[in-house]
Amino acid sequence: MLSDRSSVLIDQTMLCEAARLMRDARPWRPDYEERWWPPSISEQLFHLSTILDALLLYDQLYVLPAELPEDAPKLSLRNRLIDSGIIANLDTAPIADDVGEELRVFLSEVGSSRPKIDEEKEQVAKEIAQIASRLLVLKEPTFLPSIEATVSPVDNWTEYREEERQREAAIIEQGLRGQQEGTLSHSWLRESRRELQENPIATVGRHLMDKIGYFNSGAYVSGISHLRTFVYWRVSDRLGLPFFPSCRRMPQIMSFDRQLRRSLPHELFQVIAKSFKASIEDVYDDLSNEVISLPPFLALYLDKVRAGHDRIDAFFELREEFRELRSAITDLQNQLCSSQSLRARVDAKRRFNRLVTSLTRHYDLKHVFFLEEAVAFAPDILKPLGNPFDPSKYSTSLIQKPVEWIRDWWQHRPFKIAYELRSKLLDLPEYEKLAQSALGISLDSKAKLDFIRYYDGYMTLYGVVAAKQGA
Repeated sequence: MLSDRSSVLIDQTMLCEAARLMRDARPWRPDYEERWWPPSISEQLFHLSTILDALLLYDQLYVLPAELPEDAPKLSLRNRLIDSGIIANLDTAPIADDVGEELRVFLSEVGSSRPKIDEEKEQVAKEIAQIASRLLVLKEPTFLPSIEATVSPVDNWTEYREEERQREAAIIEQGLRGQQEGTLSHSWLRESRRELQENPIATVGRHLMDKIGYFNSGAYVSGISHLRTFVYWRVSDRLGLPFFPSCRRMPQIMSFDRQLRRSLPHELFQVIAKSFKASIEDVYDDLSNEVISLPPFLALYLDKVRAGHDRIDAFFELREEFRELRSAITDLQNQLCSSQSLRARVDAKRRFNRLVTSLTRHYDLKHVFFLEEAVAFAPDILKPLGNPFDPSKYSTSLIQKPVEWIRDWWQHRPFKIAYELRSKLLDLPEYEKLAQSALGISLDSKAKLDFIRYYDGYMTLYGVVAAKQGA
């Protein structure tokens, strides 16, 4: 489908944390699993860098409707972007039931490593899926009612378990719609490192069931974080939207994508080549990521603010400076969908690369980005599968589709401008003095080093980067 605007789905956490940095540089703490990985200003700076990428590269940004945080009226950046129409709530009601059913079947299949939870896995999976579906039916952000208002009174002891289930469901829904974030690198996941790197989709799903099913001692916070990852991932896939996750969610999403890419059989590429009347080498050439160079958007923003520009107005000024770049991204998107050959697709990417070089020639410093096309789960293949997120079963079903269907699927894969995650992380210290001067923030040295250390270990755990020598 041709479009006159480029669009991207962004994480609510990323948006709100960047807005808080603009306000008072105090991370949102109440709903985090702090004892594992406390939020910090360094993490907020990471989110600011990512939201700038989204704002300058895409015309329309979407978020999922969620619970409004208590400080929402004070988040000026968030409110200005929503009022201007640049950020809008994504209508996910048409896919709510389908996403819920995918999650129910998947979680029932992967089960739990805890025997008592595994015995009730069908019921636990059903309840989790229903909560996710309710989130996706929302049209607008809302303030949730208190937990007490959602729970029926208990008249006798036999009703206790039902009351307990209602309370747990209400807390999970509140966490899913709010901003609860767990470590996402819990000790159980570290102990399951091999399984996590070989099959992250099933491993994270099983941990989700463990934590939400167990529920006690705050365990559900990690489970809710995993559930939010799955919800964002499925919405992005189903609607064909690239997704910019929060920094904690990013390695999980990247590991899911890598697992699916690894599962694609050589026979599929042969079918793709046949559908385009091309060689297998042409398919791999089209699949490879085009490397492009773009200015460091965070540095440009901080320079503007330090020069006296209003810190909110500077976002809009930079968007105008890069309007031609966004137009070029939209043009490329349309060309890739309508190209009649693989060679035409590759040529379109290379023309785009040359245009980007021309548009950004006045900027001295450049960072490496990638033009990356998704290899997503196609919804009409998922439905008949016993485990919809098993890449091996999916790939087997994929190659059985008609040649014309595979050609159309390949042409219409969403793409995004991505960055090398570890480089972005290690670039943060370069902006410290600039951020302190421009925004008046104070970066705690220990918190900064802890963030880099935790995050580097987190990326290694999920296999997003190779482990260091001796790790």
